Amino acid sequence: MAIRAVFFDLDDTLLDHTTAIRAAVTELYGQRSELASKFSDEAKFQRAWVEVQDKHYPSYLRGAISHAEQKVLRIRELWQPLANLSEEQCFQVYDHFQMLYARNWKLYSDVFPCLEALFPLRVGLISNGWGKQQREKLNLEGLHEKFEIIVISSEVGMAKPDPRIFKMACAALGVQPSESVYVGDLYDLDVQGAQLAGLQPVWL
Repeated sequence: MAIRAVFFDLDDTLLDHTTAIRAAVTELYGQRSELASKFSDEAKFQRAWVEVQDKHYPSYLRGAISHAEQKVLRIRELWQPLANLSEEQCFQVYDHFQMLYARNWKLYSDVFPCLEALFPLRVGLISNGWGKQQREKLNLEGLHEKFEIIVISSEVGMAKPDPRIFKMACAALGVQPSESVYVGDLYDLDVQGAQLAGLQPVWL
């Protein structure tokens, strides 16, 4: 069957998420002097940040905890035993980090040439994440205008690798999964999820 549509992941596929995270964590470590007593160098704090993210963010994606709850769990774990932060203090630290993170968002240089080269195929986006933030990313350089359909996990109540989110996007675009390609960077979420839904995966 001929390919009619190409769907993309967002973070670390179109937007350099990893570099933005690292830059924000570097800035946060430099601004919070108390962290040096627990993390002797920035590299240790970088690793710890990723560890708590990988521990708690998937629970949010599964719907086991709220977006706010995962903020508190991540910051409290990082700051223990330096301080017993209140929920409000955790939100303040996390939101400051998010501001630093957003300041470092950049699209990969080949994004627009790639999307333009796909014409006349239909193009959509399927992203795990918090809808408000993901849509702010999609406003960079008018990226959102390049997609006929945008599906974000927090807005539809399901997340990759659940095959339903892929099938939902295909149905919204009026194409069959077997007529569709999905491009993403994570093997377990993007490649295996797309395969389960019947799409052809392309693993970056």
